[in-house]
Amino acid sequence: MQDLNIQTRFVGKKLTDVDFSDILSEIEKGSEDKQAEKVQQTNHDDTENGDLLDQHADLDIESDVAEVPKKKRKMSKTGARKQWSRNEEQEVRRYLQDNFKSSTTPGKAECEKAMKLSLENNGELHKRTWGLIVKKVSNMLAKERKK
Repeated sequence: MQDLNIQTRFVGKKLTDVDFSDILSEIEKGSEDKQAEKVQQTNHDDTENGDLLDQHADLDIESDVAEVPKKKRKMSKTGARKQWSRNEEQEVRRYLQDNFKSSTTPGKAECEKAMKLSLENNGELHKRTWGLIVKKVSNMLAKERKK
């Protein structure tokens, strides 16, 4: 009933009052009409396509289609891991000593400040990213907590 959109005819009626043979006859009638329409449409499409193919028989269909190159996935720029030197660890402790005293990991601003001081004092810490410095401090604090 919902497929044929005829439920509005039966609003407020009980199931005992509805004659299902009428509904079934409408379903059969609707499906026959749809099949006839499909056959006509298919025949019409075939004749049009045949005419088009005859007109353009000399064209090479495969050469007209341009190949779209696949996009290559960008690889992350992960360089080789560089081990922390003793000098770098000492600089981390020196420039971020407040964080070690309070046992907190530094934020971006604190790390960038330490990197700036390292650059001014010809240190090595400025060569690292602030994210790596945060991870290093976090790991050093975790190691101290285990002791």
